[in-house]
Amino acid sequence: QKTAYEIMPSLVGSEMCIRDRNNMKFFLVFQGDTYEEEKLLSCLWAPKLNKVGNEVHHHRRLLDADIGDQVVHLENRKIRAISKVKSKAYDCECPREFNRPNWSRDGRKVDLDLTEFDDPIEVDSIFNKIEKILPEKYSPFNVDGGGNQGYFYEIGAKVFDVILNTDFDGGRHLRRVKKI
Repeated sequence: QKTAYEIMPSLVGSEMCIRDRNNMKFFLVFQGDTYEEEKLLSCLWAPKLNKVGNEVHHHRRLLDADIGDQVVHLENRKIRAISKVKSKAYDCECPREFNRPNWSRDGRKVDLDLTEFDDPIEVDSIFNKIEKILPEKYSPFNVDGGGNQGYFYEIGAKVFDVILNTDFDGGRHLRRVKKI
């Protein structure tokens, strides 16, 4: 069995490099029904304002992502992919590929280099390994392991390392997703 570090070191660099880089950030994104669209576009996108006209922390946090930062992608309680940020957030209208008529068109986009797992990791299978090292404020998960309502959360290097050090069988669980 191999870890994600061993399967695809080019995605994240060496383990030592990640731990030594003080300014690198690690994020988790809850994508739900936007996963396929954002995967296709190799990006994250969020409106600047919610439906009632307020800015929310979990959308604004896209501005915290910097080139080289790492992102864990969740869809329906499964870790589906990891990615490396390729651009800082920039102003962008809602991509036409998103069928979201009730969303504000004015938003922010972050470009990614995404690597998808062939076999997603169930959050329940690793929650006991990360629950004590999750951020206290703005954690993506509540104390029972359920996802908090929101989109983009900072998780820290330790949580990211636990996910990447999850055993994979024979290197068949990661595949590069080509931008279409």
